[in-house]
Amino acid sequence: MIHQERLDDAGIDRDETPLSPLPEIELRTGEGEGRDGIHFEGVELVDRSLRDGHRLVSVEEEATYRAGLERLSCIRSGKKGSTMPRHVLDVVGGNTRVPPALAARSATTAAVMLCRWLEALRTRKEEDFRWLIGKWMYTSERERGRMLLVDDTEIKRARRLGDSASVRIEVSQSTVALRDLGGDTKPVPRMRIKCVDDLGKSITRDTVAVRWVMTYVAARWGLQAECPP
Repeated sequence: MIHQERLDDAGIDRDETPLSPLPEIELRTGEGEGRDGIHFEGVELVDRSLRDGHRLVSVEEEATYRAGLERLSCIRSGKKGSTMPRHVLDVVGGNTRVPPALAARSATTAAVMLCRWLEALRTRKEEDFRWLIGKWMYTSERERGRMLLVDDTEIKRARRLGDSASVRIEVSQSTVALRDLGGDTKPVPRMRIKCVDDLGKSITRDTVAVRWVMTYVAARWGLQAECPP
């Protein structure tokens, strides 16, 4: 019961908790799609290679992701006095870092949708893609994955990104404590990625799927990311 309450507080459903091993899934790559971009099948092969220790991708590709995940592990949360890493990464095989495992069902559906959306963003709106990856790398929360927005210009930019049939960007005002002001609070705008199914409905509690995809994409394309001011 306590475990479920903790999952609920973090916006995570039991349906998204890791399954081991990850079940086989049907091929979802369309005809003519390559592995050079962001495609679910390619990300899944990288994940299995790193997690299981049996290489399913090239040596160069695996090395690129390993280095990127190591860089992510060095980014701190940014909270005053805290040395906690910003990104949630498990350690497998002694020294290999991976995001929490993806589950089947709704989590996998969300991951497929998000990969497609990110690839379209990368190829059609490169500046926005670099901005989003930078936001994820340096401002996202450990628990819910919400990303900090600093002004009205960024709020408008985030809302424009969410104009999609498969992914929406939720912008909300969260309240944070200002420790230097005796515990007063201040509303802070943040954005959160939400995935949408083929019927146009939000996929509920997709936190684990978003983290799984965004972590691998940031590991691969993070060197091109726009660093926040």
